[in-house]
Amino acid sequence: MEPTFDDIRPFRTEEEVQQAIQRLKDDQFFFQIANQVFKGKTLEKKVSELSKVKTTDDFQANIAKPLLKKLIKKTSDGFTITGLDNLEKDKAYLFMSNHRDIIMDPALLSYGLMKNGFLTTEIAIGSNLLLQQWIIDLVKLNKSFVVKRGDLGIKEQLVSSKALSSYIYDSITRRNASIWIAQREGRTKNGYDETQLSLLKMLNLAGNGNTRKIFKELNIVPVSISYEYEPSDGLKTRELYMRDTPEGFVKTPQDDLDSMFLSLKQPKGRIHFAIGEPIGEDVIDRFGEELTDAEIIERLAHHIDKHIVTNYRLFPDNYIALDMLKGSQKYKNYYTTAEKEQFIKHMELKLESINGTTGIHRELFLKIYANPILHKEEYKKIQE
Repeated sequence: MEPTFDDIRPFRTEEEVQQAIQRLKDDQFFFQIANQVFKGKTLEKKVSELSKVKTTDDFQANIAKPLLKKLIKKTSDGFTITGLDNLEKDKAYLFMSNHRDIIMDPALLSYGLMKNGFLTTEIAIGSNLLLQQWIIDLVKLNKSFVVKRGDLGIKEQLVSSKALSSYIYDSITRRNASIWIAQREGRTKNGYDETQLSLLKMLNLAGNGNTRKIFKELNIVPVSISYEYEPSDGLKTRELYMRDTPEGFVKTPQDDLDSMFLSLKQPKGRIHFAIGEPIGEDVIDRFGEELTDAEIIERLAHHIDKHIVTNYRLFPDNYIALDMLKGSQKYKNYYTTAEKEQFIKHMELKLESINGTTGIHRELFLKIYANPILHKEEYKKIQE
């Protein structure tokens, strides 16, 4: 009997989709949120289109894609995606990316794939974000599956991790459905992207002890996500600052909601997604036969990090931030005076919005933008 994964999977049947749509149409709070995006007749039109949705593919093609097109036009200076020639359209992959924004990262990947004739991915989303029924319905209509988080005991956590690992493996190897998952739990707050070993260990649970086999079959594709202006950079600065205070930082459900909705509206400048080469048998075999499972996982994490970091697209504000952080003009040829003035204006506005006008706040904010350069330089030194 094939596993159903009913407690974590996206909606699959037309009945599930129709029930979710009816709940959305009956939810007043959902309409309040939707009205901020679609006004007047446009909202009425979208509700009418929602009623015609029969499958999750319908939802992504007819609801999500036009919405993302509008958001890209309204909040960015353009979205580009490269590396699609590394992929085969009839093959499933595990897309693993750095994580900068809760909603936009997976949504824009699916948009880029859909626009270029590829199937979209199923999306990993933490249960901590599923705060209301309308959010659950929306994300499951958009092919999201649930990563259970929270106060789980050791035994419960192991059971949950095994189920998640099995779901991802089953999706790719049996259902030929691609998956998106972040390289770490939660967004990168300081601009320094690294793959969590615990994530790869979780994926390995489906391998029944055959680590090489499982990672060969998962077809992992590193994806590097770059925003010219970091989504929620002000809120990230506030969190980094609060972590080092006596009070500490205790994230609330409202914090996650604020980040999700704020990122939809904030200017993002240019956005670039770089699709890396799939990690196939040849890569895994090059790790060497003598390695332990733990060493294979470490090598794999390093390989993923290298591709994400080196493919990260740098913008003028990255160089501006590093020069400001170091009090130098080392990278002055990478930006103009006007671009620097614009970045400073952006920074001051964001820090003012969180009442963060101290030198420490400024330093934390600048590091968000400077760290991608410093991380790239680390890999360059390794290669030399």
